[in-house]
Amino acid sequence: MDHTAILAAIAPGASMEDTVAAIKPYKFGDSTTGLKAVEGLVTGSLGNADARKAVAATLVGVLTSADATRDAKIFACRQLAICGGAENVAALAPLLTAIDTSNMARIALERIPGGEADAALVDALAKADAKSQIGIVNSLGARRCAAAVPAIAPLAKSKDPLLADAAAAALGHIGGADAVKVLKRGVARSARATAANALLECKERG
Repeated sequence: MDHTAILAAIAPGASMEDTVAAIKPYKFGDSTTGLKAVEGLVTGSLGNADARKAVAATLVGVLTSADATRDAKIFACRQLAICGGAENVAALAPLLTAIDTSNMARIALERIPGGEADAALVDALAKADAKSQIGIVNSLGARRCAAAVPAIAPLAKSKDPLLADAAAAALGHIGGADAVKVLKRGVARSARATAANALLECKERG
């Protein structure tokens, strides 16, 4: 079923673009009717690559719109976590390094498969503030991104205990010989307990 048929079933007479654009004014506490229509589009598109890409591209339009509320953009990112693909990474990547949009971008990028999302997250580490770095490190750990170990390793020595802790935990999730090496010898004193647990996680995974 293509997105036109999906839309006809859930929102007769409306275009996909209009259905998605209608959520731009949304604020938490408002009616969720429009959100449910978009969720229906997203769910229905998953069996068809062209439909999925079309819906995702329209959701990216919400992110880049000056008229969309923060709540609408967060919702769009949550939907992109479901239907987004490599083709949407370029639009999400710049949001990672701004403190007010980093978390919402991670919602999507953490779930989008492929090296493009990994690369965007790793690249953002060097540019983001410490608070955003913590979130990005968490996402790389959740993705078990082995390519991120060289970028995460220096953060395990950070004077910021929260960042050092996050880096050590992420290395445990990622695992592998390189991560183990950092956890054994390259973490801040404040992160040693987390590193010990991370080493156990690496050992259990083998």
